[in-house]
Amino acid sequence: MLRWDVFCRVVDNFGDIGVCWRLVRQLSAEYGQNVRLWVDDVTSLAAIWPSVDVLLETQDVAGVTVMCWSEEVAWEAVQVADVVVEAFDCKAPEKYINTMAVRRAMTGDAPRWINLEYMTAETWAQDCHLMSSPKQGGLERVFFFPGFTAKTGGLLRERGLLAQRDALDKTMVWAELTGFEYVDDALKITLFGYERMPLLTWLPCLVNSSVPIQLAVTAGQASTALRAAWQTLGFLSSYQQGALSVAFMPMLAQNRFDELLWGSDLNFVRGEDSLVRALWAGVPFVWQIYEQSDGAHWPKLDAFMALYSDDLSTNAAAACAVWQNWLRFWNGDIRFDAASAWTALMVEWSDLQRHARKKSDEWAQVDGLAQQLARRCGVYG
Repeated sequence: MLRWDVFCRVVDNFGDIGVCWRLVRQLSAEYGQNVRLWVDDVTSLAAIWPSVDVLLETQDVAGVTVMCWSEEVAWEAVQVADVVVEAFDCKAPEKYINTMAVRRAMTGDAPRWINLEYMTAETWAQDCHLMSSPKQGGLERVFFFPGFTAKTGGLLRERGLLAQRDALDKTMVWAELTGFEYVDDALKITLFGYERMPLLTWLPCLVNSSVPIQLAVTAGQASTALRAAWQTLGFLSSYQQGALSVAFMPMLAQNRFDELLWGSDLNFVRGEDSLVRALWAGVPFVWQIYEQSDGAHWPKLDAFMALYSDDLSTNAAAACAVWQNWLRFWNGDIRFDAASAWTALMVEWSDLQRHARKKSDEWAQVDGLAQQLARRCGVYG
């Protein structure tokens, strides 16, 4: 059993901590590793895992030791781990790194130092995956890129996850989590996104739908944005308008959020963590990518859409084309009209459903992120 230190700085609400928390829990539960998670915002962790106590500096939760990463930590007294993971290019404290170098000098046994990068479908990540960078004191830092192909570090996927998904009673879980009465022919949508979603033009599409729409809106930015758009549009205060019914969700623990995605017909997700969970849900999804001021998110989005749409039949190619148009619209491309893009998406709905399940099964054949990371560090199981 190895000792692991995983460092996480919370930048984007729940995305960074979401990935890290899934990773450390899996390393502990499935690979029997001794894991500490250093996080600078324990409150964000508590939001997605309610048993976390925000007042404690140190606590054991779900088999993981959770440490508050603050300026008050006496790093000289902290024993360095066998594996050190800096998530999303956050930097471990310099004093901690110095202790890593001292350990190597005294014992010849250097900790394995991993820089866990952001996920991308861009081809350059395959070339950079597992590249190393020499550091002071004879240390070596390895770059680890999550991704969708066998040439990358894979995606987080717990053992038996898809079987657990398939065994779920979707009728029961959708009603339980959302409060909606289950209606067979209703389109069940989960909305998780940033505040810049184009709701003013999309919501009228749902109101005028030919089938009932049940929209489950997650807590936080999505809820704030939808309430504001609803008021601007002058819709009914009951949050029922035309074919559309809206339910506002409480904050859900990670495992319950996964179940919500499994119970939906269509998932709107954002960032990295929820995108991966939407992939494993095996139903159509819409990804709102994290916007970067220099426009660097567009090549990343294009690369993902191309990879998701490869190796298609004629029917699936048409479906993925309208899906790509909708993603571009959802991410701010003003060339697309909401009503026509949404109508086209619904026309191709059956093929989108089949393709979503196909890609979920296909990408599950790639070894998962925790599995590859553990194996890289000499852990098997």
